[in-house]
Amino acid sequence: MISKEGLTHHISAQFNAELEEVRSHLLAMGGLVEKQVNDAVTALIEADSGLAQQVRDIDDQINQMERNIDEECLRILARRQPAASDLRLIISISKSVIDLERIGDEATKIARRAIQLCEEGEARADTWKSGISVTKCATWCAMPSTHLRASTPNSRCRWPSTTKSSTANTRPPCVNWPPT
Repeated sequence: MISKEGLTHHISAQFNAELEEVRSHLLAMGGLVEKQVNDAVTALIEADSGLAQQVRDIDDQINQMERNIDEECLRILARRQPAASDLRLIISISKSVIDLERIGDEATKIARRAIQLCEEGEARADTWKSGISVTKCATWCAMPSTHLRASTPNSRCRWPSTTKSSTANTRPPCVNWPPT
């Protein structure tokens, strides 16, 4: 993570301020993308078209943030001609915003699919939720645990009824997989 203390101090306080500003803009963009991904997955699981639309609306803001941060990086490169760690910082930020924007695009695709599922009707959304439950069940079954006992891959996944672990109650309900 890029820390404020890690920035080198220069004779020019303005240069330090520019580096700190571009760093804080990157962190703000990262936080917004993280929220966007979380909301997109939540909208998909809960079949919430309103939340999915909010995710799609944020995409333009993230795209604009990418352009602004990229311009800031180019301006710093042109005006300050940074060297060593400052140059690496600017190039890292420039590469990171591209990845963050792409992650935001993927979150938007998830949100678009969530809206489509909501429009297709409640029966379709229930089928999708069941598929997500199967995926969660398979994930839990694959995890090593002393509390988990799965018989064979083709039989019903079972949580032991005698488990006293507090996490046992938070596990997803298992379904028969593969369907018979």
